[in-house]
Amino acid sequence: MSQPKICLVLNGPPNVGKDTLAEELEREMDFQKMSFKTALYEETIRHFGVDRQEFMDRATHRNYKEKHWWALTLPAEDDLLQVLSPREALIHVSEHVIKPLHGKAFFGKAVARDILRSESEFIVMADGGFPEEIAPLKAVCENVVVVRLHRKGCSFEGDSRDYLFPEQDSYDVYLEDDCIQAGVDDLLGITDKYIPTTIF
Repeated sequence: MSQPKICLVLNGPPNVGKDTLAEELEREMDFQKMSFKTALYEETIRHFGVDRQEFMDRATHRNYKEKHWWALTLPAEDDLLQVLSPREALIHVSEHVIKPLHGKAFFGKAVARDILRSESEFIVMADGGFPEEIAPLKAVCENVVVVRLHRKGCSFEGDSRDYLFPEQDSYDVYLEDDCIQAGVDDLLGITDKYIPTTIF
């Protein structure tokens, strides 16, 4: 099986529009949307022993993923239980459970295995934010391109991720509210630099 020709890694703060742009590329083009968080969702559900559907409904809902949830608790210093939001639970499992045990590249390696099973030539990652996750993608894709997404009012404050600045193959895209197509066009323009004969 040949390597995917390009993997776009969308790198931006919460609510900047990563999933929306990735879904548009998947719906209208030949991209396959993937996510580093796919494995993290499963590890978090396993760690806390919560109902999978209930957690996914909360963790992927714009209005609920920041709400504190009684079922997700950690011992606090005063022996009381610290109540976590779904997003805080994901960060806890990523940074304090999985990475100390399995290494910082764990989620990148998980996605690389999924890419090897894919038949798509074009991959879009909807949630890049850690440099250690990029190397496993480079091992299975011809081109790995980081696209930093910016939008007014969006920041990484309170998030464990941040903007990525690899030595090469990275770009900045500035998004405007309610201008999804302009963002898609920018991403396709970047793609064209790597695949001049692209069908888009």
